[in-house]
Amino acid sequence: MKQETVKAKLVADVDSPFYQYKTLFYEVPEEYKSWLSDDVYDAFIIALIYPCMKHKDDIIVDGAISERLYRNLKNYAMKCIKDFSIELSMIDISASKLKVPEKRYHYVGAGFSGGVDSFSSIYDRFEKETDPKYKISALLCFNAGSHGDYDDSNTENKFYTRYKYLSSYPKEVGLPYIPENTNVHAYMDEGHQQSGITRHISCVLALQAAFDRYYYASSLSYFEEKYFGRDQFEFDLSEFCEPHFLAWISTESIELVSEGGAIFQKRENEKYNRL
Repeated sequence: MKQETVKAKLVADVDSPFYQYKTLFYEVPEEYKSWLSDDVYDAFIIALIYPCMKHKDDIIVDGAISERLYRNLKNYAMKCIKDFSIELSMIDISASKLKVPEKRYHYVGAGFSGGVDSFSSIYDRFEKETDPKYKISALLCFNAGSHGDYDDSNTENKFYTRYKYLSSYPKEVGLPYIPENTNVHAYMDEGHQQSGITRHISCVLALQAAFDRYYYASSLSYFEEKYFGRDQFEFDLSEFCEPHFLAWISTESIELVSEGGAIFQKRENEKYNRL
């Protein structure tokens, strides 16, 4: 069931021989138009960083990006992505201007897909949290690849059907629940898990004008990432490096937090216990 409401869209032109599509967009219901971050290209850089490193395609931005994001990508985050896969290479990033992204609202966000990781974040940072600066005040739902390929005509309908099905819980607890449609996955030919974290966070950065903080639900504890991280090589970038990677791609406007990893686990395996 494709939504028929009026949409607000953030769009950038993409000039590259490697991609079929020439525009990259993020789309939300019209009532959230002012939430879109239209003064910087941060979302678009994070969306394209993985495929550009794969194609050895430098990123040249005819506009502004966050200075913090620019410096951390060049000095830290890109090197981490390169370590994830032998098919990736370092590239150059440049922009005509560096600036602090504009801030309009002060929401605290989290994704909500109805899974145990979503509810774990909601339990800790909404149900239990008492400080309004850290308490979740809005939930997001993205169509960035987990619902199917961009070229599949059923993908967008599947996304909005799932969004409608999940909307009852945010409504019950009184939280805004924003569906964000994008074609970021049209630029990817790798599996969703390989670049899922960059797709997801690009959607968040497209709305950074509205958020001070965003909780990214982690699927691994800190210990598990250390123990299993090397097994995620070329499979899941998030599980390979999530906690420090999110810090590197935060901006002056929004703090990206890996949520759910700070748990104690009973270790039953003898080898596991020795580490």
